[in-house]
Amino acid sequence: METIWLALLGLLLAGYFVLGGYDYGVQVLQAPLARNEAERRLALNSFGPFLLGNEVWLVAFAGVLVGAFPHLEAALLPPLHLLVSAILAGIVLGSVSVQLRSRHAGRGARAVWDVLAMVGGLIPAAGWGLVTGLLLRGLPGPAVGLGDLLHPFVLLCAAATTALFAGHGAAFIAMRTRDGLRARAMRAGRP
Repeated sequence: METIWLALLGLLLAGYFVLGGYDYGVQVLQAPLARNEAERRLALNSFGPFLLGNEVWLVAFAGVLVGAFPHLEAALLPPLHLLVSAILAGIVLGSVSVQLRSRHAGRGARAVWDVLAMVGGLIPAAGWGLVTGLLLRGLPGPAVGLGDLLHPFVLLCAAATTALFAGHGAAFIAMRTRDGLRARAMRAGRP
């Protein structure tokens, strides 16, 4: 029975990263790739219908982790609670920025929302890489310190997940848009 729960846990986490990865990637790339307001809106609209649905996978993952593996949750979350909190804040920031951006007609306000959306995509993308790097190195103890986060391997993992999610976002923009934005997204997504 434990194997089934573990497989479900892995499936939920993989589903979240696959579906949430393009959210973060589009948020990170929408400002650099889009040349004007229409393209920026097109990039953000490309994932609009999926924006909040992807977090369901994360909530389901957390539910299975707490319900089926309370000892694993007790070992993982206390040392990572600040990092996980920052990731969740980034998710909220990105979602709110994308949704509130269209409610302000001024160019300056939209530029602020665009930057906040980009930051809201970067925080979870890099944050999940930091979590991965810390887990692969082995958790240092009851709390993760700044020295642990600045370890070269952990930073490499953060850069790798950010690049992976950006590539995922570029592919998604290329699939769901057209013309110049599509061409720039295809170039950005190439290795």
